[in-house]
Amino acid sequence: VENCRRLGPPRLYSDHLQVCMVLYLALLPLVLYPLYGWGTLIYYPVIMYVTLGLYMISEAIQEPFADANNPYMDLDLMAWAHQTCREVDGRFDMFIREFRSLRQRF
Repeated sequence: VENCRRLGPPRLYSDHLQVCMVLYLALLPLVLYPLYGWGTLIYYPVIMYVTLGLYMISEAIQEPFADANNPYMDLDLMAWAHQTCREVDGRFDMFIREFRSLRQRF
C-alpha cells in the first residue's frame, strides 16, 4: 500500500505541463491585446487565475493521499485500502453464496 504513496506519476509529465503553461501564459497577452486592447488588463488576470488554479488542482489530484507535500488532500491510504478489501471480500462472499445455491439446484 505504501508503494502507491511513494510511486507517483513520472515527474516529466508535470514538468512538461509546467513549461507549456508558462509559455502559454507568457504569450497570451500578445494575442489578447490586438483583440481586446486595454481590456486585456481585465481578461488576462482572470484567465491566468483560472489556468493556474486548474494546474494546481491537477497536481493535487495526481497524489490524492495526504502527506507533507500535499496536505489538502485528506484521503487516508490505509482506511481506503481496508475499505476496498472489505468490499472485495463482500462481493466474493456473495459470489460464493450464489454459486452454492446454483449448485444445489442442479
